[in-house]
Amino acid sequence: MKSLLGSAVLFALVAACAAPRTTSVRGEAEYPGELRPGAALGAQVLWRQTVRARWPEGEESFDAAVQVVGDEFLVLGLSPAGQVGFVLRYREGVVEVENHSGRDLVIPARSVLLDVQRALFPWIEGPAPVDGERVAERFGERIEERYAEGRLRERRFERLDGLPAGAVVVRYEWPVDGPSRLAPPRLALDNGWFGYTLLVTTHEETRLESEEESQP
Repeated sequence: MKSLLGSAVLFALVAACAAPRTTSVRGEAEYPGELRPGAALGAQVLWRQTVRARWPEGEESFDAAVQVVGDEFLVLGLSPAGQVGFVLRYREGVVEVENHSGRDLVIPARSVLLDVQRALFPWIEGPAPVDGERVAERFGERIEERYAEGRLRERRFERLDGLPAGAVVVRYEWPVDGPSRLAPPRLALDNGWFGYTLLVTTHEETRLESEEESQP
């Protein structure tokens, strides 16, 4: 099985910069949502990405990767200096964190993983429209998706209880032509709940074989 091991994060490192160092660490309960196993993606995959984080005080970019194999979900990447910073892993209902940066995360690991899943995992069951919208209520949230020419263009999450107020909105950019892929070349996640934006460029998508598929 192909895999990527031993790097450090993407969204976690971004999230650490998404607020000034004087800002207190957000509690896990402040970012609601349902973190799901990697198998919810419906595929095994490795994405190589560049992420630019923007927040009121500035912006910063990072190289990164996301890997999903079976029920395991990893968010990996490198710091700007090329050093190992963080490894986030979700498996068997547990979030595991390896932090080699020497500083705390401003946004907790579970919240970081939620942003990745909101952007890249499927959230509404059933066939999607070629053109139009569909809506579902899951995990205490109203989820709206907008499609055009058979592609997902926008996804919006709002809390049914209104806490936090506002929405998390993901917008997707697809090429006119090109191979079928799970992740678009570019997406933007605007987290209106906590005031930051993540601009994600996916340079490479590799489908990974399961152990059964790799057997001769």
